[in-house]
Amino acid sequence: MALPYEPHTSGTWAKVYQGKQDGESVAVKVLRTSNQESPMKLKKRFCKEAILWKHVSCPYVLKLNGVFYHNGVPAIVTPWMPHGNITEYLENNPKTNRIRLLLDVVKGVKYLHSCNIAHGDIKGPNILISGTTPSRALLADFGLTCVATVSMRISSEEQGTVSFMAPELLFSGRFGLAKAVPSKEADVYALGMTVYQVLTGEWPFFPKREFEVMTAVISGERPPKPENAEEIGLTEVMWDLLEKCWREDRTKRPSISEILGKFRGITGGRGTTDPTIEVAGPRLEIAGKHNSVASQSSPLTALLCERLLLKLLSW
Repeated sequence: MALPYEPHTSGTWAKVYQGKQDGESVAVKVLRTSNQESPMKLKKRFCKEAILWKHVSCPYVLKLNGVFYHNGVPAIVTPWMPHGNITEYLENNPKTNRIRLLLDVVKGVKYLHSCNIAHGDIKGPNILISGTTPSRALLADFGLTCVATVSMRISSEEQGTVSFMAPELLFSGRFGLAKAVPSKEADVYALGMTVYQVLTGEWPFFPKREFEVMTAVISGERPPKPENAEEIGLTEVMWDLLEKCWREDRTKRPSISEILGKFRGITGGRGTTDPTIEVAGPRLEIAGKHNSVASQSSPLTALLCERLLLKLLSW
């Protein structure tokens, strides 16, 4: 697949190009890599996450078209979303029903959690808007921060945007964790921040810098309730839900099922029979924080993992 010289966008862990596959526009995300990382280790991690993503099938989660290596570097191929992410879309379409799009996001998270998958980086830039009518919000890039962490030695602050990261991810030792790892509870915290971002149009904790956000979070500070809260959809019920999502004690945060129930109540029960979130998705009986495939670290394991991936994708 031929790619343009310049990427369409560039982020912490990948460069995104617009390409063509069978005449259709696609997004090609080429991972950033480090010379310090073992190519076999990177390939193994990449294969694990790609296989997992290929098993996911949900209208509220971005589809994985396939994978390939661009100049020897792993890349993923997904459908091209002409409207960009939810932040960009709302800037151009300010009168959009934001609660409806957020309900899509909640359904996507519900599906992933039913598959025992933690997204790990929920925020506006990782929610894409489809080109369908009506438009639909799709979760993207779940699990790939783990690949970036392996390939680039990214710090905990860089794995996910600090403003959306739960306290236990920013200060893992303080919360009895050996290291910061994605979890359903951390997803709920990030989802709460994302709801705040979408409804207010502001980045959580803006204009604080990253170290100031970290200090605020560990001190128990959370985003303030806007004066026009009711007007923008932050009703008493919604604000109470967000505050519960932001609890420091991760065991006291609501489950995604509880959050979905609240959203259904807010939207008058629309979407209550959605089969994509009532039925659990593909539960891979595999160990690891992201249902990792092939837990051994030998070259043979990585080779088998890659062959399985190629077979699954039929590329």
